[in-house]
Amino acid sequence: MVMSVRYGLDGSQIAAGSSDGKVRVFDVETSAATMTTKAHSMSVRSVEWLFSPGADSRSLLASCGEDALICVHDIRSNGSVIASWRAHTGAVLGIGAAAQTGILSSCGSDGVVKV
Repeated sequence: MVMSVRYGLDGSQIAAGSSDGKVRVFDVETSAATMTTKAHSMSVRSVEWLFSPGADSRSLLASCGEDALICVHDIRSNGSVIASWRAHTGAVLGIGAAAQTGILSSCGSDGVVKV
C-alpha cells in the first residue's frame, strides 16, 4: 500500500513510499518506475525531495518510516542510502524540507518535532 507521494522539484518525477518499506521513483510522463529500493524494515511514512546546492537537485530524496529511521537516498545510484539516522524513539510519521536550503524537519509518534 502506498503511504506517501511527493512530486519532484521540476515535476518530472514522483517519489512514493509504501508499507513494504520500499521507496520508488516514477517518471511522470511514462509512469515507469525508474528506481526502487528497500529503504526501511517497516512502512515508509513520508518521502521528501531535498535541494542540494551544487549538485543535481533531482538526485536526493529523504524517507522516514515506522522503524524510527530517516534515510537520504541518491537516486543516481538506484536509491543507495548515503545517510541514515535514528530520529525518534518511535515511528517517524512525517518529514519536510525547506525548498531552498534542504533543512529537514521531522515529527514522530514520540510527540517530538525535530529540525
